[in-house]
Parts: sequence; C-alpha cells; structure tokens
Amino acid sequence: MRFFYPTATPELQARFDLVAFDPRGTDRTAPITCGTPEEYRRMWEADTARPTPGGFERAVNQAKTFNELCMRDSAEMLPYVGTEYAARDLDLLRAAVGDEKLSRAGFSYATYLGTVYANLFPDKVRAMSLDSAVDPYGYVHTNRIFRSEYDQFVNQDQGLERFLAWCKGAPTYCTFGGGDPRAAFLRLQQRFDDAPVRSGDGTVLVNGFTFSFQVMARLSGGKVRWQMMANELVNAERGTGYFMTANTVADDPAFLMRNTAIECADRPFPRSLPMLSSVNAAQVKSAPLLGPAFAHGLPSYDQSHSPACVQWPAQRRSNYTGAFNASGKTPILVVGSTGDPDVRFEDSVTLANTLTNARLLTFKGEGHIAYRNSACVRDKMTIYLINLTMPSPNAVCDDDLVLPTG
Repeated sequence: MRFFYPTATPELQARFDLVAFDPRGTDRTAPITCGTPEEYRRMWEADTARPTPGGFERAVNQAKTFNELCMRDSAEMLPYVGTEYAARDLDLLRAAVGDEKLSRAGFSYATYLGTVYANLFPDKVRAMSLDSAVDPYGYVHTNRIFRSEYDQFVNQDQGLERFLAWCKGAPTYCTFGGGDPRAAFLRLQQRFDDAPVRSGDGTVLVNGFTFSFQVMARLSGGKVRWQMMANELVNAERGTGYFMTANTVADDPAFLMRNTAIECADRPFPRSLPMLSSVNAAQVKSAPLLGPAFAHGLPSYDQSHSPACVQWPAQRRSNYTGAFNASGKTPILVVGSTGDPDVRFEDSVTLANTLTNARLLTFKGEGHIAYRNSACVRDKMTIYLINLTMPSPNAVCDDDLVLPTG
C-alpha cells in the first residue's frame, strides 16, 4: 500500500473541487496502531542491510511480535481495513458530496482501490486515471502473491543499479565511490551495520537497514533526485549530511504499521513458513543490494510484509478477490513508467489489458508516479480528467530530463 498525493495542475484545480480522504485504519479514520514508536524502534534497531546468520528467523520473529502488537492495539479494526470496504466508503463519499459519478486520479496503491471501485460501481465512474498501477491478480491471488513480492525486490534493485550505472558513467558529476559506486554502496551498508549512528544518549539514529530504506525511497523520485542522492552519498562516505541523521522508519512508524496491516488484510498469503523461507532466500539472492534489508527486516514498506502476512492473525472480511475487468462504459486511463523502481511497468500493462475499456499511457523514464515526473503525462492526464479525451493509442511520453555524463 502506497499513498502519494501529487500536486494537482492549475487546470485541475480550476475545474474540480479536490477531495482526499483518510481510508479506514489510517490517520484520522479510526487509525490502526501496532505498538508504540518505542516498541517499533526496538525492532528496527536489530535489523541490518547485509545478510547475517539467522536473518530469516529474525524477520519471522519480528513479524510475529508485530502481529501481536496489532492485535493488542487494534484487534477490532483489523478485519475491516481491506480495500473492498475502502472502495465502498469512497462511493459513500461520492454520494455525500452530491456527485452523480466519480472523477478520480489514483496513484500507486490507490490504483488498486480505483480498480476495485470500478468493478463494484462500474456505472458510477465518470473519469479515472490509474498511475503506477498495481496488477490486481498479483496483488490478491494466493498463487501469485509470492511471485509479486519477488518481482518487487528485483525491480527495486534494478532501479538502484540504473542509478549506480549512471553514477559510474558520470564521474565528473557523481564522485561517489571514486569510480566504483556499487562497491562503495555495499561498504556504506556494512559500515552502518557495524557502527550505527547514535545520538548523545546512545539511541540509534541510522543503521544499515534505515540507510537502505532512505535510498529506496529516493529512487521513487526519478532522475531529478539522482544528482541530489549522489551528493548525499558522498557526504555519507565522509561521515556528514542527511543520510547520517535522517530516518524515515523512525519518523513515520504509523504509516508503516498501517501500510503493513492493510496489505495483510487484503492479501491472503499462503500460510507456509517453509514456502516463505524459499522465497525469502530467492529475494536475497536476486536483489543483493536492497533485498537483504527488506527480506530480513521488520514489517515496514511493501516488499517486507510477507513474514507478517503469512502469520496474520486477524480475519480478512474486506479483501476483494475479483472480478477486475470493470465492465463500465467509461474509458479508464492507465499510466506506467518503464523505469518505475517501485511498481513494475508490466503491472500497468497487465491492468490496461485486464480492464474492459482502458488505454495505456507509457512514460519512458525513471521514478514512481509518472504524473509527478513528467510534464507530458500531467498534460495528457489533465486533458483526460477534464474532457474525457484519451491520449492516442500507444501514446508515449519521454523523460525530458537529461542528466550529465562524463
């Protein structure tokens, strides 16, 4: 589950009253908690970026503890936070504001919410754009879930490899690693594993796991963030700067707790630790840069959820399992980025082919959420949402940001 709210274009702001909502279980809508920030901190402080003996067993045990904390704090809510109920809530909001039909832009996880809505209420959709789309079958069908998780591990490592390849090919502009940024990245992970950055009272500020999390999050920002990240990594080598102090895991544990709980409510993972162990090993082997941190870490971002979801103790009363073809007459715009490090481009292709009446807009570029990384995508999405005018078939937006090389 991924929540992103890009800024609407001036044209969209002029045409629509923009409404966002906190889905059930999040923020101000009966928020789920799975332990205190201190309890969460004690778990991530034990995690590492590089493989360690017993890493899988640690992940399983941390997930079990996490699940117990969820039940302790939020047992009554947990069965009801899946996407089907969120989609029904969305239709109540549509009716409450007096709209006969829904006009919606969905990004990342919200593309799955939009897909479910379009199937439950096909005649209530006026316009719907789904950017950085989730393959609905891979998301919720038991026999495909582990494959979907594996693909995300590989996809994120590939995104980091592309950044590191640019860095190596542009030594004048990316001095990180002195010509071998990949080896330097691995050294930094190990350094933070071996010697976490601590505050004056000894509290861990940054370790290998949280450092890897920060890098993963930055990749979603597209090429515009690459030069910035290169500078931040140079500073980290020197022992200064952002990566030495920042910690998204510590700063926003509530989001990560709810992220895990909602996906576990949606996704019926096979309840097999031996199967999970095999998948976990494949994830670490096939995604050697970021895979160990998330395969062996506590439940946090999407690809780290499987140890918790395999052992999930709550009922799943609001998990939607299909159909996903959305039989309504309204054409739906699906947008995918070829270099999306978070959600595979192939997922957008799959969703566009799954929906009865959809068209794919391709962004040939880096980053998660094409709308915020491409003026071309913003223009075409804006025209569609306002006028219901689709881009031409097989439309492509190229990345207009050219990074320096040499």
